[in-house]
Amino acid sequence: MDKPALSPLPAEHFERSEWSRARVNFDYHIAFGSNYYSVPYNLVHELMEVRSTPTAIEIIHKGQRVACTCAHGHGHAVTIAEHRPRSHQAHLEWTPSRALGTDDWSAHCATV
Repeated sequence: MDKPALSPLPAEHFERSEWSRARVNFDYHIAFGSNYYSVPYNLVHELMEVRSTPTAIEIIHKGQRVACTCAHGHGHAVTIAEHRPRSHQAHLEWTPSRALGTDDWSAHCATV
């Protein structure tokens, strides 16, 4: 009797999700749950919407997704390199000896 009025089931399974809001800290991360997730650095102090599912964290700013990552355990900081300012990205290329100032700088200097 109702069969002609029924629609087919959606192709994708329903995924349970929870929504929250978080403000971006000065270090371009949001705190969500017990973890920290990076967003593009130019969004510092902005308010984000956070959609969490059992498998992913999606961060949205003014209707646009700015980050999406796998859900993690507890106490993790998830930082995407492209979210850092260029000056911070350059520091990632430093070796431990360069950071400590023990590099042999004579190899880097041009001879006159």
